[in-house]
Amino acid sequence: MSIGKKILSIILSVTLVAGVAALSAVAVRSEPPGVQAAADPPWWQDLPNWVQWILRYLLFGWAWMGPVKTVTTGPGILVTRIAIAGGASVKVGGSLQLTATVTPADATNKSIDWSVNNTDLATISASGVLTGKQAGYVVVTAAARDGSKVKDARTIQVTS
Repeated sequence: MSIGKKILSIILSVTLVAGVAALSAVAVRSEPPGVQAAADPPWWQDLPNWVQWILRYLLFGWAWMGPVKTVTTGPGILVTRIAIAGGASVKVGGSLQLTATVTPADATNKSIDWSVNNTDLATISASGVLTGKQAGYVVVTAAARDGSKVKDARTIQVTS
């Protein structure tokens, strides 16, 4: 084996050992959902961790031992209750604005998914506007989007 190949083999071995050792030292930080702690460019975040470690080692040497990856440890403050408010009936062709109050007030994600059980009788928009299509009863559901699986349901009469 030539000297050049031996040196290259040693460099690759040291880099691999440094990369594996560094992977075990990744720090875990709790950041709010959707917040990126590092100021790395987006293309950097798409690289596998081991590639990031090797590149950082090659660029900064042994002195650099910071974390590569931010791990979100939780979803923040979850919704515990939803209460639907608004009228009890809507006419065919008419509309009714429903609102959903989320508890606690400081929940991290207060977004709501609206749905109806029978779209032949009524439809509901993403903002909670119910539109009557045919006479009958529909069950309107407001569900939290934060993963808490909290929801509230209300029966609304569609009148002709």
